[in-house]
Amino acid sequence: MCSDSADQRIFQLDGLTTEAQNPASRDIDRLTPLEIVYLMNEEDHRVPEAVLSQAVPIARAIEVVAQAFRSGGRLIYVGAGTSGRLGVLDAAECPPTFGTPPEMVVGVIAGGSRALVRAVEGAEDRAELAVADLEQLNLTERDVVCGIATSGRTPYVLAALRYARGRGCTTIALACNRDALVLDECDIAIAPVVGPEVLSGSTRLKAGTATKLVLNMITTGAMVQIGKTYGNLMVDLKATNTKLHLRACRIVSQLLGISRDQARALLDRCGWEVKTALVVGKRGCSPEQARALLRQARGHVRVALGEEEPAGRLVLRPGERLVVGIDGGGTATRAVVAAVDAAGAWRVLAEAEQPGANANVYGFARAAKHVARAVFQALRAARQRDATVESLAACLAGAAGSQTALQWQDWLRSLRLAHRIQVYTDIDAVYAAAGLDRGLAVIAGTGTVVQVRDGGRPVARAGGWGWLVGDPGSGYWLGRRVLQRLCRRLDSGQPLDPLDEAVVAFLRTAGPLAASHDGHDVAQLVRAFLYTPRADEDTVRRIAQLAKPAVAAAEEGITAALAMLDEASALLADQVRQAVADSRAQNTPWRGPVLLAGGLLTASRALRQRLLDRLAGVVEPETVHVVSQAAHGAVTLAARLLRA
Repeated sequence: MCSDSADQRIFQLDGLTTEAQNPASRDIDRLTPLEIVYLMNEEDHRVPEAVLSQAVPIARAIEVVAQAFRSGGRLIYVGAGTSGRLGVLDAAECPPTFGTPPEMVVGVIAGGSRALVRAVEGAEDRAELAVADLEQLNLTERDVVCGIATSGRTPYVLAALRYARGRGCTTIALACNRDALVLDECDIAIAPVVGPEVLSGSTRLKAGTATKLVLNMITTGAMVQIGKTYGNLMVDLKATNTKLHLRACRIVSQLLGISRDQARALLDRCGWEVKTALVVGKRGCSPEQARALLRQARGHVRVALGEEEPAGRLVLRPGERLVVGIDGGGTATRAVVAAVDAAGAWRVLAEAEQPGANANVYGFARAAKHVARAVFQALRAARQRDATVESLAACLAGAAGSQTALQWQDWLRSLRLAHRIQVYTDIDAVYAAAGLDRGLAVIAGTGTVVQVRDGGRPVARAGGWGWLVGDPGSGYWLGRRVLQRLCRRLDSGQPLDPLDEAVVAFLRTAGPLAASHDGHDVAQLVRAFLYTPRADEDTVRRIAQLAKPAVAAAEEGITAALAMLDEASALLADQVRQAVADSRAQNTPWRGPVLLAGGLLTASRALRQRLLDRLAGVVEPETVHVVSQAAHGAVTLAARLLRA
């Protein structure tokens, strides 16, 4: 028996997600082969989302592994059973793919090479074997050791991580259970929780798939970071067989715009070094000169070719500091990189846009991905990717709940993007953009929300419940409305009217059939728009896009579109009346600034005017502010954080 209480937990499998019984497959032995395929495919769909949830620690793993490679260190995978085999497989694929020496990425499996093809009973339980195996590798503090154990409590892997930490190595642990013991024995913890397996405890299934995906990301990402690719081409491959010779010729031919025969001759001159051949071909130098340029560029082809921006080249003026503002709505996420001077004035350096950041629409992991991509794209565009960001303000739809805000705050801090980070709601960005701390804000974009503030304090709110309960008067509501109207008219055999024509024209240019020949009837266009899978968008965002042709038709005076805006304005006005009533001003006209924001309201003058007309007698606006750049409000909030 083990005396250490923590070690006793190794053998307690109750409660592990990977050991739990999956209710979806409880009767798998009664299913036909085709039903088994469908069931397993449904379960496998959970894997990418689980891996996505671990994006930040995986990225951190890529960073430390790339740094280890630059300093002459190694990546060493340690695992048992399926986990060990996957580590060995990933290590074995690096030399032919990236031209690395075999000792740069090493796979160690409990039971040795015999365990690759046949289970070695009891090997995973013997901690002393792990120490003996790693002792043979003469670990140094430059090495990274990644322990892989889907259960999270394999004795062989636990012992390997403890030994590696004792030798000063950076350690990574990969498990598929949240309470995995290995996660307490490492510097970087990666835990994609994929849920119970189709066969209880058979972690070669979903957990094995998740493990393979993560290992792919770590080695591929690290190799890209150290210059093993040019774009997405593997330019450091070793042409050791016919297929790789052909691939090398294709890459050189494609990038230099020469024939395959010319590429082969050039590669012969350069010792079949693809990188060297590319530099020779593009710069007109000798192979020796090309190799010297590549050494100076630390292996990065872009740098050797002079295509990369000079490192550390900044555009900040003296006294300016870097801030980032994020406005994340239901349809779009906008990140703005700005420079703030000593007086607090700021100027935009770059902006970037990605799909929406409302976690209630996209799920937190996807929303976080959109935010991260927008920020990094904006920083690259501003040539500030490696610069220090002093403050970041994230104004996100759906972040009003304290728990959601805390989740965002923790995630943003984990990115280590800025010294000061604060999460706000999208409504905060609107007030900040207008330079106000009081007034009535009406936001109608993908969704809708109305808020009354006084002295920076929210005193009343209406709407904001999300698309599932309608978001009346929103872009989603309007898009759904015009689509329903078109479908009813098609069913009744009515000819298309001007509003229908506007919607159909949009579908022909923005729908999934837009790139194909223009021979599709309207019904095909509608069905393809609604039901063709789109990897980059979801249903809510797509339907909200149909507000665009409706707004354009209304601006042209088309009666049916104007009638819809009338209806939308009435629904928005109802929400305003509720908010005003809740602010205890129902007996007298409410006075104060009115702020109109959101993609739908800012795009449609007709809708804004109809809304204000309906609010006559309900509110008496001191001023009306149309806030079309809420992302700039996020920058204002980020600038304020500098003085906090």
